[in-house]
Amino acid sequence: SRAGDRLVFADMPGLLDPEGTAVSEVRAEAARAHIVLFMTDGDLTRYAYDELRALAALNKPMIVLLNKSDHYAAPEITLIKERLAERVREIRPDQDGVEAIPVIAVSAGGGEELVRILPDGREEVFFRVKPARVEALKITLQRMVDEDPALLEKLRDAAMFQLAAVKLDAALADSRRKRGEALVTSYTRKAVLGGFAAISP
Repeated sequence: SRAGDRLVFADMPGLLDPEGTAVSEVRAEAARAHIVLFMTDGDLTRYAYDELRALAALNKPMIVLLNKSDHYAAPEITLIKERLAERVREIRPDQDGVEAIPVIAVSAGGGEELVRILPDGREEVFFRVKPARVEALKITLQRMVDEDPALLEKLRDAAMFQLAAVKLDAALADSRRKRGEALVTSYTRKAVLGGFAAISP
């Protein structure tokens, strides 16, 4: 950033990614992050809302990004942002008039192939570069970092301990299940052998 802070982004696949990346991996990466960015192309589906709620439960600073904002007219962006802000406030209410989870419109930029009709009727294909529009995101990230950098570290550490506890609980449950299966198998063998001994001459 311009202030000299080093920002590292971890780009995770979407939660509805057809490649089937486990949701637990996305949540684990979010637990390691200082700030969680949740990206959507429009209003939240029920599934996206549930995932946003799960990520918000990490108690991390968050930003909801309305991506592909260049596809919408300004009044549409305003309406979509207002709707997203309503949904976000259901999850984490504003505090003292300040958005607990800001909603920001961005555009990743890129380019698009267009066709131009020339005066003689011929078509000409050309590529138009669309600049990224992320200035509002930069400003919001810098504000979050400047407000309390020590708090970000504490929140990250707390989330990592929470993640470790979840993994430990899962490992203990798996260990108990395996021990239970081993005991059942052992007792089944003993019962079968006891049955054979009982009917042997």
